[in-house]
Amino acid sequence: MHIANLLPQRMTCLLVLAVACSIPTHTLAQADQEKDKAASQEKKPDEKKPATTVKGGLEILSDTMGVDFGPYMKQLRAQIQTHWQPLIPESAMPPLNKSGTVVIEFAIVKSGQVTAMKLIKTSGDVAMDRAAWGAITGSLPFPILPQEFKGEYLLLRSSFLYNPEKHEAAKVPETTKQEPKK
Repeated sequence: MHIANLLPQRMTCLLVLAVACSIPTHTLAQADQEKDKAASQEKKPDEKKPATTVKGGLEILSDTMGVDFGPYMKQLRAQIQTHWQPLIPESAMPPLNKSGTVVIEFAIVKSGQVTAMKLIKTSGDVAMDRAAWGAITGSLPFPILPQEFKGEYLLLRSSFLYNPEKHEAAKVPETTKQEPKK
């Protein structure tokens, strides 16, 4: 019996997310390459995807002035992810698995405080939007910006994706099967 069958669905989802977030990014890149190679192979019928998938991205919009923000961004991403997971609404969980994307832009000042936070794209679901917003505000204060950075603030864009596979599938038009003419 699988461990996933022993845990409630929400806990299983969070467990999957925790494991996924702990995988180093170079491992993910290797997995993507292997996935592309395996795309031509037929999937086994007993393979199952997690019922709920949530992903997110964090990108720098302002000038980094030559400073390597890699370690800082990794820490920030983990901090936001940790606060987002418990806020994910029931509507994004099985059986509904509602999909959507929330995009929020904000600036981090030298002290790690956030200013100019604004919702750029709504998911269309207030609960999903609030969870994304709460992931950022619940993570405050962020770590102070690196000492070598001489700018006043770092402008970021954070994307929160709920069940992106379902969202992408909804965009693809379904083809209609035509009967051969007799």
